[in-house]
Amino acid sequence: MADETPNGRDVPPDLSRLADRLADDKSSSSGNVRSDRGARGKAFGGALKVSSEMIAGIALGGGAGWLLDDWLDTSPTLLIICVGLGFAAGLRNVFRTAQGFNRRQPDQEQNSPPQDPPSGT
Repeated sequence: MADETPNGRDVPPDLSRLADRLADDKSSSSGNVRSDRGARGKAFGGALKVSSEMIAGIALGGGAGWLLDDWLDTSPTLLIICVGLGFAAGLRNVFRTAQGFNRRQPDQEQNSPPQDPPSGT
């Protein structure tokens, strides 16, 4: 049985089924695209946060070391030590941020559709 269009013409059944399938695909994929954009934005923001924390740690350590070297006339010694400490502080912040990302991950898994259990025993 063919459906009628607003202009009164009959639509072949193949085209009617195709239109239904396209409508179903469009409605189911529109939410996925939006959530994918949100996930990409969060990932990009997290990457910027991690890199800025690392750069800030090294820069602040280097700046403090340079100022202390200039003040105490101990040419590169304190600069090298403080850059190392800044690097360590930056890594510590990166690990803390990564742990925060890992804590949020199980929440996202709860919202995902259930998966079939592995076959076997």
